[in-house]
Amino acid sequence: MRIEHRRRAGFSLMELIVVVTIIVILTGIAVPYYNDYIMDARRSTLKQNVANFRKVISEFRADQGRGPFQVPFITGSTVEDVRSPLGATDSELVAGPLQIIRVGGSITPKRRPGFKYLPALPVLEDPQTTERMDWTATGSTLFFVEDGGSPVGQFDFDKDFAFIDTNANAAFDGEATDTVQFLFNGKSSSVYIGSPANPLDYSDIIVTDSQGVSY
Repeated sequence: MRIEHRRRAGFSLMELIVVVTIIVILTGIAVPYYNDYIMDARRSTLKQNVANFRKVISEFRADQGRGPFQVPFITGSTVEDVRSPLGATDSELVAGPLQIIRVGGSITPKRRPGFKYLPALPVLEDPQTTERMDWTATGSTLFFVEDGGSPVGQFDFDKDFAFIDTNANAAFDGEATDTVQFLFNGKSSSVYIGSPANPLDYSDIIVTDSQGVSY
């Protein structure tokens, strides 16, 4: 008489518990490393995007002699141009560089043709939340001194004085040290030595994520 042994189907409860325990342990080990990997990848991407953005700003400065972001300015009573560092359509990186033409006693600002710049300012994502990050324009070598008659913080071509801050102390120290950029009011640049100066453009950016890390 032959005795047949049936093969057991499925797993025992103990085997299932062992398998589930192993999966839980592996998950607990792998998930933190995966999250760290994703975070490092996002930070690396953000750093690269910011570096590329700074490169474009640097190339603009090399081409134009100033940064692409400006305070509002006027000629006479007309506001000719407004630049906002966070405005995608207002930046000269998007709209193209401005060329100032002065004929006799009049100033004509116009767009300089033949140059291609960014179609839009880049969108930077927070590596922690993936939400859009704001960035702050900073750094300047071009400053202006207000001479009255225009709103505070607004550069008036006909009245105010602009200079290139060659020695990087945010003040006009004289033509032997700094370089006159715009002076159309008939005054001597020497009257502005030691006067408070405001940045007329910005040449760098600072990006800070939700954890306070700056890039």
